Amino acid sequence: MDPKVVFDRPLENLFNEHLEELETDRTLSNTLIACVFLVIGIIGIWLHGLNVSRLVKLNLILPPGLVTLHFHLALNNLGVVAAFPFGAVSTFYNQWMFGSLGCQIYAVEGMICGMNTIALTCFICLLHWLDVRHGIIFSTWFYRIVVALSWIFGIFWSILPLFGFGKYDLEPHKTTCGLRMPPSDWNDTVYLIALTLLGYVVPVFVAAVTYSSVVKQYCNEIGNSDKTEENIAKKMEKLGTQIKLNGCILAQSILTWLALGVLACWSISFGLSDVNPLVLYIPQLLAKFGCATAPISYLITMRHLKKPHVDNVAKKQD
Repeated sequence: MDPKVVFDRPLENLFNEHLEELETDRTLSNTLIACVFLVIGIIGIWLHGLNVSRLVKLNLILPPGLVTLHFHLALNNLGVVAAFPFGAVSTFYNQWMFGSLGCQIYAVEGMICGMNTIALTCFICLLHWLDVRHGIIFSTWFYRIVVALSWIFGIFWSILPLFGFGKYDLEPHKTTCGLRMPPSDWNDTVYLIALTLLGYVVPVFVAAVTYSSVVKQYCNEIGNSDKTEENIAKKMEKLGTQIKLNGCILAQSILTWLALGVLACWSISFGLSDVNPLVLYIPQLLAKFGCATAPISYLITMRHLKKPHVDNVAKKQD
């Protein structure tokens, strides 16, 4: 008898058993991740539904034009969350289930909504700074232009990969679609660097600087104001609510997209060949979780506001 046959068969059996264990682990992991997609999506839609009652109260503390930015911010956060069934189904079956066109649409929709949330967060903090620090309140049409610019910003970054600057492709785990990482050529590399800097770092930096300036102004006014005068007390209470709301929105935006920014930088510098594909779900799930829980910023900071009415701030635009 050939000794090789005697010893190779047990090894082959062990190898097959190991493959079966890996397949079982993979199936379990995919099922759990698919469930996370579903839970995040359902919670997100529920929270955004609850948030409608808060959004209609924004006229109490903000000019109507600025309220429009918050409505569009909520719409784009919901847009990021709304694609959860596609990710859940594909993850469960461990393959993208909706074809190449579906892959492109999924990626473009996520990119537009994601970039819009960053742009709108920046504009909200910047315009609030102009109001508080410089007393500038724009007319309603100006705020509509700002909303249009935020959509142009999102569409601009989302269509570039369709023309060869960056590429949309299956992600390394092969169950959802997004930007190809690591970049495959110089165009992809330049696009990822520009997207990270101009699409995330710069807007977040501007938002953080302007927000910090408003907080400083608020602290100075609190220290110097006469808290016994009713009008001043109401003004400071309203400003405090605005600051809390914007601070929550800014923190949420930073944390939501930070992991994807780190992933882009890592893929450019070191590649992703040594990274477990399951780990690459984390930035994506964090982004969806952040957008799903964005309404909490409004639910927490505006719970004390009463039934909406026409506020003096709104009258300043007439």
